[in-house]
Amino acid sequence: DTVEVEGALVFAGFGFTSPHEGKDNLQKNDINGKIVLYSAGTPASFRDGTSHQWNTSEERKKMDDLLKAGAKALILVTSNHDTLNATYSQLEKTAARQTFSLNAPTRKKSPEIFIVTPEIADALAGKKLKWHASLKEVSNGKSPESFSIKNNFIRIKAVQSRDTVETANVTAFVEGSDP
Repeated sequence: DTVEVEGALVFAGFGFTSPHEGKDNLQKNDINGKIVLYSAGTPASFRDGTSHQWNTSEERKKMDDLLKAGAKALILVTSNHDTLNATYSQLEKTAARQTFSLNAPTRKKSPEIFIVTPEIADALAGKKLKWHASLKEVSNGKSPESFSIKNNFIRIKAVQSRDTVETANVTAFVEGSDP
């Protein structure tokens, strides 16, 4: 499968709404039809250096909210603290779960979600954004939580392949395992 997407780029900080922290990355900027660049984690986890610790329900909610708000595609940027690519590994495990189907999956068009490192985020935004510095300002409340990256139209093309693997069911009785 080949995925191609192009559009205006929007920086959405940590990409979430958190009334108890007074954060809403979705209200201050129109993301409808745009490619949204946002970070894993939260402002608090960024400040305390734990933004690399994956929280599946929190990250899934952020993705769902951004897509419901009309994002054309999402670019999830891993944490600066994620030196072992834990974010990518966790997402890879989550995505692989879909393959445990007895029937061939019938897929509707999946949302376009890409995962990049902070260095790639800097390159995508050109000289208009310094990823780590921008997140530091957002996490400390010194910068807008989201904004359009002016004069930055990007095009992404990615190729994905899937293999079908035939398996057989195995049933066993392990002696002593039944009380």
